[in-house]
Amino acid sequence: MKQELTLHFEVIIHGVPQMHECDSEDKNIQKFYSDNLNPVETELRLEIRKLGDTPYCYYHYLVYKNIISYSGRPKSFFGLSLRLNMYYWDALCIYKILDLAFNAYVLNRLLKPENSNLKYTIPSFFNDKSTPHKMISELKESTNRLIQQILSGSSREKFILLDSFPIKSEKAPKYYLYDCHNNKLLTELKQYGNLIISPYFQSESESKLRSAHQNELQRLYEQNQKLKQQYDNSLQELKNKQESELQSEKSNSKKLKQEIEQKNKELNGLKDKIKQYKDKYQAIYQLIEPFISIKSNKASGPSEVSAIFEEKEPYTPHKHKNRHRLFPSGLNKYIILVSAILLFLIVILLS
Repeated sequence: MKQELTLHFEVIIHGVPQMHECDSEDKNIQKFYSDNLNPVETELRLEIRKLGDTPYCYYHYLVYKNIISYSGRPKSFFGLSLRLNMYYWDALCIYKILDLAFNAYVLNRLLKPENSNLKYTIPSFFNDKSTPHKMISELKESTNRLIQQILSGSSREKFILLDSFPIKSEKAPKYYLYDCHNNKLLTELKQYGNLIISPYFQSESESKLRSAHQNELQRLYEQNQKLKQQYDNSLQELKNKQESELQSEKSNSKKLKQEIEQKNKELNGLKDKIKQYKDKYQAIYQLIEPFISIKSNKASGPSEVSAIFEEKEPYTPHKHKNRHRLFPSGLNKYIILVSAILLFLIVILLS
């Protein structure tokens, strides 16, 4: 390689065996367990950071799932990071190297299964403040060899200077490991300065299927809401119609009831009048009954009737000046008097 492409790299081991520890003085190795509140099981983070005035590309292989500290404290993590002074184009290859080192030199040695967890077997990465633990030294040496073999066998086109890369931003695009294309990763890293890849993220096909499923659910939900709204509108319309009809029926019923009450009042009034007339007629009858009886008695004697109405002598005005009356003078007076009395009584009773 040319002088300007001289490659420098370092493998850095960090994690929380008991407290957060790192075998490097690099201040860019942060406490990832507090930086990621909802991590996946394993991920590879790519970040562009500066150490002093020099930009570096970090490849952080981070394991989170069920990692517990030496004392059994949950939510720990293990990290194996590679720091390069260039960007290595084949990020998937870096992931595979670090994943191989973890499974070969960390799993069942530095971390051992305990129930459903992976527990640190040592309380610290160091025997004392300056001497790394034997397992840490072996891990670092082995990973260095692997990295050296891969990088030294790669063509110079796979190494890209970091001058055109931005420093890590807040946004970190996420990609499913086996959907990643190195050119796409390069483009994203040049835009955001960091990204995350993992075999535990959704694949593009899963994402499309999930998106289609969510769209279908949304469509069904909207359709259901529309039908529900139509049903509610129809129900409300029917309810309003029934209430209107009920109010109308109540109004008609009230009106009919009032009419019936009025008719009953009129009927009772007629009954009262009929009773009054009946009583008046009864009273009149009681008044005239004696006269009817008298008249009947007077007319019952044939000799008297004959005496009154039968006359042998023909009627002559000049001879019978006082014989022009229809009845004898005594009977005429009697009838007139009775009629006047009856008429007076009838007028009084009917008034």
